[in-house]
Amino acid sequence: MQRLIAAAALLSLSSTAVAVPLTFTHQGYLADSAGSPLTGSEDLVFALYEDPSGSAALWSETLTVNFDAGVYSVILGASEPLDAEDFSGSPLFLGITVGSTGELPQRLQINSVPYAVRALDATNVRGGVVEATEIRVGGNTVIDSTGTVTASVSWSDLTDIPTSVTEGSDTLADLSCGTDEVAAYDGGAWVCASASGHAHAASDITSGFLSLDRIPVGSGADNVARGNHTHEFADLSGVASASQLPDLDALNGTLSADQLPSLAEQGLVTKDGGSKTAAGKSCKTILDAVGGTAPDGVYWADPQEDGRPIQVWCDMTRNGGGWTLVMQNVAGVETSGRPTYQQTIENVLVRGGTFGENLAGFDLHLGFDFWPGLGTEGRYEVGTTVGVPTKQALFESLGVNAGDKYQLEITNPSITLGGSLPGLFSYHNGLNWSTVDRDQDRTGTDNCEANYDHPFWYGECWSGSIWGSDTGNYTKNAYWDGSGTDYHPWGALWLR
Repeated sequence: MQRLIAAAALLSLSSTAVAVPLTFTHQGYLADSAGSPLTGSEDLVFALYEDPSGSAALWSETLTVNFDAGVYSVILGASEPLDAEDFSGSPLFLGITVGSTGELPQRLQINSVPYAVRALDATNVRGGVVEATEIRVGGNTVIDSTGTVTASVSWSDLTDIPTSVTEGSDTLADLSCGTDEVAAYDGGAWVCASASGHAHAASDITSGFLSLDRIPVGSGADNVARGNHTHEFADLSGVASASQLPDLDALNGTLSADQLPSLAEQGLVTKDGGSKTAAGKSCKTILDAVGGTAPDGVYWADPQEDGRPIQVWCDMTRNGGGWTLVMQNVAGVETSGRPTYQQTIENVLVRGGTFGENLAGFDLHLGFDFWPGLGTEGRYEVGTTVGVPTKQALFESLGVNAGDKYQLEITNPSITLGGSLPGLFSYHNGLNWSTVDRDQDRTGTDNCEANYDHPFWYGECWSGSIWGSDTGNYTKNAYWDGSGTDYHPWGALWLR
């Protein structure tokens, strides 16, 4: 049945403030289109708005309402709590929807009941938080909008002041101490005393710990603390030994990492290369750390000293020991793939086999980034049996110039086996490094690496390459000199 609300005068609205949750009572009268009052029960939707028409509802609640000759009474907010903040601003309007007929055309403005007007002026605030822009007493601001107390109090405003405060002089204020003097109590009065004249004998200290910043460097006998002499951790230089560190409870400040001795420096770990945590910088430093005697084989080294150790193969017995293998070719070890320029610089390239104690089981190219930390001396050797050279040359220095196309740089060769200079020195010294993706040889448009399937210091193209060739009339053997018959099943390049 179509229903219409009667004139606004037929509705009365009142509200009663109660404890949270906030509710208020609403009473009204509804009649149908013929003017007959409603009876029975109906579902009504009550909603609060900020405007007399339009806008979204701030709150709504659906109630089943009983009518008595058109009159009804409900408590709003009982099932859907009202928000007190909605009542702190502009006027609110109540909209009513009866069944499915839509909201009645006129919204009712909500007004305060007479005694609620007094709530605008709170007379008592108890047990809660007061939100205010400022606080005044007697018209005077005592706390401003920044929270600063602005009220002032003079001595004349105070009562019941103890005589011990009002009588006599301000003893400390009367003192006039000079530079490097402090106020001190001598047992009868406050006097000025030297700031550096306060010391304790060690025998006076019977318990507890001394703070590190109270221990002067080079203190005299018995004097272990001076009031004007302190040290901060940042002032310390060098590395503290374990015996110089006080009990942890007594530390004052923070030691930086470089001021703490490492485990190796304290003698707790020997850098023998036996594990990642005991990695030496090179095979030579490992050999020195263990007293000059160690077996050949695989060790852990950290050539870049960046905490990222790698496994290396060390010759600890021949030519004084301490040699790190950086390049090796073993005939019969099948290799596949051609490394890129960046891989030959950054990576440990083990090819064709498994890196391990069997020196004959793998080909190797150790990335150039690791070379500077392994030493400057060089050794090149070839032979029929792996590890047993028939030709050998030692170099006073061997390395690559990272700033100039990783050019090979060798000085002062010394032939120890074989009687002739290797092509590595006589032809390849001073040449640039070439790979499948970086042609830096001297042939112009041709790429020697593409012709011979191995990266190397090519000229036009090679005369004594450790890799030989997989193509043409050559073999994948280590060539000592030229490209004829002076080749060998094994070749190795070492640094120390």
